[in-house]
Amino acid sequence: SKIGKTGYLTLVQKDGTILAHPKKELLFTDITKLNVPPLSSLVGKQSASAEFTFEGTDKFANARLSSKTGWEIICVIGRDEIHASARNLLLVIMILGLVFISAASCLAYLISSRLSRPIVQTVTALHSTSEGDFTGTLDRSLESREDEIGTLAQSFNRFIERMQGTILNLQEAFSHLAASAKEISEAISSVSGNIQSES
Repeated sequence: SKIGKTGYLTLVQKDGTILAHPKKELLFTDITKLNVPPLSSLVGKQSASAEFTFEGTDKFANARLSSKTGWEIICVIGRDEIHASARNLLLVIMILGLVFISAASCLAYLISSRLSRPIVQTVTALHSTSEGDFTGTLDRSLESREDEIGTLAQSFNRFIERMQGTILNLQEAFSHLAASAKEISEAISSVSGNIQSES
């Protein structure tokens, strides 16, 4: 039985006689005559593996003992083929890892910008307000958000609107006071003129 490109199965009896092998000339010969001690050491073991060199090629073998027949089933495959599969798997894992990292980075950027942009706007607006500028409000689209930032935007904009209303009321009151002060000043001037005339 072939396994992959270079692998095969071989069947060995308890006494080490090879019962099945891709090379027909090895059939019914003793496995020890192959002069591969790691391979010979697998015979009779319930489950074992070994690495060895056979006919100039590095190989890997995995053995299982059949409890019914007592035969050892040994799977032999080229080490290069195993490493190639491992390299391919590693490449796939690396590509998937890069895709995952890229997707996670994009998602993190979107989430952080969705959170940080309104906060930066709020800090800028608060700074302007602390300097006495009550004309700046937060973007009205932020008020439609159903999170803390939406609540903050609504509260801040209401605060600015109330402050603007208060400032307008104060401006009107100061305007009335100025007019009243002018009238009082004129009245005082008139009284002063009258007093001088009387004097």
